[in-house]
Amino acid sequence: HRFGQIDHPDVIAAMNHVRDVCLARGMPVGIHGATPGFCAARVAEGYSLLTCGSDLGLFAGAARNLLSTLRGA
Repeated sequence: HRFGQIDHPDVIAAMNHVRDVCLARGMPVGIHGATPGFCAARVAEGYSLLTCGSDLGLFAGAARNLLSTLRGA
């Protein structure tokens, strides 16, 4: 049980196994990632269906950008 331990060797091995099996069968491989860096690394590994971040995280980032722009105006 390695829930939340995305960098644990057992989790990485399991992800690689699923990816390899899917690719060998010509199936798309998907994953959710919290950061652009994590998602970019998965694309380089052959993943083709990705979700990155969360609605709340994207909304919060856009709000920070808006406030920064307005404060600088």
